[in-house]
Amino acid sequence: EASALFDEALPVMRAELGEDNARLGAFFVQEAGMYARSGEHQRAVDRLDATLQIYAAALKPDHPEVGTALLGRGQARVALEQPDAAESDLLRAAEILESGLGAEHPYTIEAQAAVVSLYESQGESVKAQPWRDKLQALPPELQPDL
Repeated sequence: EASALFDEALPVMRAELGEDNARLGAFFVQEAGMYARSGEHQRAVDRLDATLQIYAAALKPDHPEVGTALLGRGQARVALEQPDAAESDLLRAAEILESGLGAEHPYTIEAQAAVVSLYESQGESVKAQPWRDKLQALPPELQPDL
């Protein structure tokens, strides 16, 4: 039912905002999250690809919204067992989010934890360690469960 609501709202959003409006990209991020939560990871990746195209026209490449979209796409690619593509997205997301939002922002922490999780799932604990160290340097109340 949520998918039907997004489908109904999309033409209105496009007409009101235009194709290259960052708010349309944010709408797509919400839709992609719905797909990911329902296990439709390829649909999430497809929608986030469209989001990143919009953001490329509307935002600077290091804008936090770009980082958020890359984080979502990286997580979906992990679920699709596409580790190389996921790694690229998650590393770039972690860089953008830390630079734009700071080390203690929840999105930054989520991206860095996703990098740790990806590397450790592949048995690459050496690659995971610097990211783990960053997270363990956070105040205890901000440290994620790894």
